[in-house]
Amino acid sequence: MNNFFINHMNRIIRRQVRQLATKLWVYTLRHRLGVQNFLAIEAILAGIVDREDPKITLEIPPRLSGRFYGYKSGRIPRQKYIDHVDSFPCLENTASIFQLSLWQVLSNPLVTQRVITRLLLELENPVFSRLFDNKPGCKIPLRRALRKQSQVLGLGHISSLDALAALLLLLRETELNKQWHLYIDIKWEIQNLICRLSTFKPFYYVADELN
Repeated sequence: MNNFFINHMNRIIRRQVRQLATKLWVYTLRHRLGVQNFLAIEAILAGIVDREDPKITLEIPPRLSGRFYGYKSGRIPRQKYIDHVDSFPCLENTASIFQLSLWQVLSNPLVTQRVITRLLLELENPVFSRLFDNKPGCKIPLRRALRKQSQVLGLGHISSLDALAALLLLLRETELNKQWHLYIDIKWEIQNLICRLSTFKPFYYVADELN
C-alpha cells in the first residue's frame, strides 16, 4: 500500500511539473511572437494570420482549436507537436524548455547523493564551472567543495534556471549531510533568485507556481 501511494504521488508530482514546463513554454511562444492573445499563437502557426499583424478575434474560428489556452491551463502537448512548433522561424529551440534540468529536480525532491551528483554534472556553463574543476588528465570533473556563503551567492547571481536547479540540488545535499548553516543560506538564495527571475517575462507568469 505504501509503495502504491508513493508511486501515485510521484506520478502526480511529475504531471504537475510537466504542466509547469508547458505553461512556461506557452508564455515563451507568446513572448517570442510578440502577441497577447493565445489564440493568435495557433493562428500564426496555422498560417491564418501574419505574425506581424495578428488581427484575430476572441471568438475561435472554425479552423482553430484553442489548444494554447488548454496548454496554459494544464493540458500537456505531445512531443510531436512540440517539435513541430520548434521548426517555425523565431520559435527555434523552444522545445528545449522541456529538457531543462530544473524539471528533473522538481520531479525528484528526495533524490539521493548519487543522483544529485549526476544531475549537477548535466548542468551547463557557467553553472557547471562554479561546481566542478576540469583539470587536464582527469576524465571525470572534480567537484568543488561547498563551504562558504559567497559560493552560494555566486551561483544565485548567475540568475538562470540552471542556477536554480543547482541550488535546489545543493539544498537537498546539505539536508542529507546535515550542513544546516549552508542549508539556510541556500534556501534564502533560492527565494532571492526566484524573485529576481520573476521580474523577467515569460518566467514572471510561472514564478508563483514554481515558488
